[in-house]
Amino acid sequence: SPSSSISPKMQICRPGSSIRWTEQEIAAGKVYHSVVSPDEPSAVLSGITVDIGACDIAGNSTLSVRIPESKSSADESCRNATLSKIALEKVKARFNELVDDLSDGLAIDMDELEALSKDIYIADLNVGQEFMGYFMVRQLAVKKASNGRNYMDLMLADKTGEISAKKWDLADEALERERQYGPGDVIKVAAQVTEFKGMKQLRLSRIRMTNKEDNIDITDYIKAAPESGPSMYEFIYSAAMDMADLDLAKLCTMQLEKYKEKLLYYPAASKNHHAEMCGLLWHMKRMLMSGQALCKVYTNLDPDLVSAGVILHDLQKTTEILSDELGVSSGYSFEGKMLGHLVLGVRELDKDMAALQFSDEKRIMIEHMILSHHYEPEFGSPVRPLFPEAEMLHYLDVLDAKMYDMEDALLGIQPGDFSERVWTLNNRTIYKRKNG
Repeated sequence: SPSSSISPKMQICRPGSSIRWTEQEIAAGKVYHSVVSPDEPSAVLSGITVDIGACDIAGNSTLSVRIPESKSSADESCRNATLSKIALEKVKARFNELVDDLSDGLAIDMDELEALSKDIYIADLNVGQEFMGYFMVRQLAVKKASNGRNYMDLMLADKTGEISAKKWDLADEALERERQYGPGDVIKVAAQVTEFKGMKQLRLSRIRMTNKEDNIDITDYIKAAPESGPSMYEFIYSAAMDMADLDLAKLCTMQLEKYKEKLLYYPAASKNHHAEMCGLLWHMKRMLMSGQALCKVYTNLDPDLVSAGVILHDLQKTTEILSDELGVSSGYSFEGKMLGHLVLGVRELDKDMAALQFSDEKRIMIEHMILSHHYEPEFGSPVRPLFPEAEMLHYLDVLDAKMYDMEDALLGIQPGDFSERVWTLNNRTIYKRKNG
């Protein structure tokens, strides 16, 4: 039977439909497919015939396998249809005549109605698996290995997460071709899942840019917050409007209005926690909800000051981080690299608080909250929190980031299993409890 590490695109085919492979699958001996009846999943269809020849509408040479209307009671263990050696050699010979260059990817036509869809997600990958699939490029760099050979270092993503990928031993003449890919591009890869230092990694053998025939649905590749941008913005704006401290209410609503357009799609990070479409609003909303609840426990806190700190503390990430309107970040701006969002935030707020005629004490306390919320000098804070609301802001920030990272790590993990190691969680493996 064929290797189970290459997953067919459809597990069930309707009688009378056809399946097509491109030359790469045929040359690699991966020409097979589950051909069970949708009405009787245990019954294997018989009389499979192979057509070698014609090009499809897009001009791709194809192999068609016709699945008959009739059924047979063949052995249930024989679930995959494969070509004989003789048929495979004929197919290879025919494709050598028709096609000069290998084409990447698997094309399937199911009564000419089924579009090619993404069926391999990062959260579902297993070490040792070989597959072909589509991913979005988040980061890309060409580097030199210890042997002096060039290699491509990528971070690939889809809506379920990110994974590091390497394409080794790039020839000099291939460098220019490989540099055509960039952040935001959706590419198709042939890859094997490996493991490096406890983390899954892809070893790429082939890459190509996608085209319109791939029928890409961009939502498969965009990680997004679970709530809509407008609804989260409204929640946060309402919290600002409800503040009893009119100075803080004016400052927060002014800032939210100023950055509304970006907030409706911006991530909270280039990578790591909340690096997703509308991630910044999602981070702010959950921090606000936690802060409002904890102010009922710790009644010495000023709830308006805590809420203002939450709303304002990361707003300058909209300047620090570069992002497109899908929330995909390509890195950091010049100002972001040189100053960071803490300094950018203080610089911006100082002008606005002066215009609103804040008292010196209130202005300095807000600025202190921005500067101290990373807590440690090595994380960018020149000073640690010096009053309770500033301390609470730091822990609200850390709590939401850690809970996000844990939730993210457990995507695709079965109950009773551990995740792979998570760098942002001190390289811990996270356990998913069993149901019940």
